[in-house]
Amino acid sequence: LMKLGENTVFKPVRPKRILWLSHDPRLLSTRERILRSAGFDVEPTLSLDQAAELVASEPFDLVLIGHTVPAPARRQFISQVRRSAPSVPVVCIAPMADPEEVEPLADVTSGPMPVELLKTIKRVLSVT
Repeated sequence: LMKLGENTVFKPVRPKRILWLSHDPRLLSTRERILRSAGFDVEPTLSLDQAAELVASEPFDLVLIGHTVPAPARRQFISQVRRSAPSVPVVCIAPMADPEEVEPLADVTSGPMPVELLKTIKRVLSVT
């Protein structure tokens, strides 16, 4: 906390932290740059195991799962997130969402375009 004057207290604002899981290194890198340039703190990973370890051991404001993660692995990972960090919203990029996946998700976006992705993330995190 920083105090300026007698009655003014400002809390430094930390960027929202996103765990970004994708199986495509090129997309992971591109989207990571886009999210960082939008002011987010991004932890990218290509590994389901690493993503599961991270979500169990570090605080995140959002988990983002790319469309390149196969549906069975996506479902398993969503279950792990729900057990490890039940209050963390999960957003999945999926052209066709499996009904089993949709219920535990904060949102599903079918559009992998950066503008749509940023709108979805900001809506879920309630950030302007």
